[in-house]
Amino acid sequence: MDPAENRSSQPMSVLVIDNDPDGANTTAELLNIYGYSARAVYSADAALAAAAASHPDAVIMDACLYGSDAGQLAAQLRVMCNRAPLLVAVTGVTGAREYCRKAGFDHFFLKPAEPSDINGVLSAYESALSLSH
Repeated sequence: MDPAENRSSQPMSVLVIDNDPDGANTTAELLNIYGYSARAVYSADAALAAAAASHPDAVIMDACLYGSDAGQLAAQLRVMCNRAPLLVAVTGVTGAREYCRKAGFDHFFLKPAEPSDINGVLSAYESALSLSH
């Protein structure tokens, strides 16, 4: 079965933020296969510019982004988007769960996160969005 088969005509937009280009690009490519409209960026500045231009429905972010405070970036993204995006933290730091919860992230995954788990969170959020319209 094609993972994108059940998607609406307007795919949910997802911004992937990770200082590791390979990781960010791979995640975005997998999400595109699942039927989302995903874009990868590699820094906080690029994330803010991309979010200002596209107002993503969801953000998947490395909670340990070099040179940035993930909590501050998450707060900025929530304020600048028309509707606060779903915020998903993905990191290799096991002790970051509580920090991410306090920073307002909706979900937390340790790297390497299972694509099906991330898809499940995004799919549930997408369903909730469609029910609220």
